[in-house]
Amino acid sequence: MESAQAIDLVGEVQENNAPCAAPTSGTGLLVGIVAYNPSIERLHKLRECIQDESVALCIIDNHSENSEEISREFSDVDGVEVILNAHNRGVAAAVNQLVEHARSRGIPYVMSVDQDSLFDKGYARDMLNHFRALAAQQPQLAALGGKVFDIRKKRFERFVRFDMPWRKKTGEQQQLPPPYVSVDFLITSGTILSVESVEQVGPMREDLFIDSVDLEWSFRARDLGWCLAGCDTSHIYQEIGIDAVHIPLLDIDVRIHRPLRYYYMTRNRLFLYRQPYVKWGWMLKDLPRSFLKLAFLSMVSPMRKQIIKEHARGMRDSFKL
Repeated sequence: MESAQAIDLVGEVQENNAPCAAPTSGTGLLVGIVAYNPSIERLHKLRECIQDESVALCIIDNHSENSEEISREFSDVDGVEVILNAHNRGVAAAVNQLVEHARSRGIPYVMSVDQDSLFDKGYARDMLNHFRALAAQQPQLAALGGKVFDIRKKRFERFVRFDMPWRKKTGEQQQLPPPYVSVDFLITSGTILSVESVEQVGPMREDLFIDSVDLEWSFRARDLGWCLAGCDTSHIYQEIGIDAVHIPLLDIDVRIHRPLRYYYMTRNRLFLYRQPYVKWGWMLKDLPRSFLKLAFLSMVSPMRKQIIKEHARGMRDSFKL
């Protein structure tokens, strides 16, 4: 995602969708930017969106090619800690690192941030306050996420519940008081997790590495009775994949990724289908959609040979998890 275009669009959406005031601020949140070959400009922009006196900030670098530059640029920045991994450990391991780091410092909440996300200024502080307000009513609150604005589609995505027989995206009718929404799934980026809930549910599965990490943990948390919620007034600006193609007949958007990503998508999805805590409503919808997308990409993508190869490899390796 190109920073200038995305940042301009974020400003436009912020003007038209000014977030409501959150409850009174406090301390207790550690935010970790998970980085892999990021632009320095993007990291600075994320720091500006996130950093606040009530929020501790660290950058977890997964052995980027420019890791030395990241260290030089941010190690002396007040309020920013840089953690350099010796190799690319993946998103799940980075989140687990963040949780362990927060636990060692006595910080009760964490928020991981992808380098391809952007936020309203003060997002992390406001989300911490929202979490505390909702947790006072919902003691089993494990995670609270913001509302995603799809930069490519130029529209907000609704929060998701997985109900039989089809997936239903939640609208205005919710069990929780506004602006909160009860959900079954939250993306990793921009979501606050309580350290206590991770201790009870268990850490992110590091063997999944990157794809479906948030989905798998969400299923586990919901299966154990924890509450996941979204906040309608806090916004995440996200662009997924390197391109997208709309299929009118199915009314779905097929996001185009680099071929290696399809390996993890296929491997991890097939693993999830076999887990007893995974909701059938999601599986019944996701399984045919995944195969239809593969068939479509196999016909139209210029990278179709590599994509088919990675899908096949993912199918084989799914039984190794």
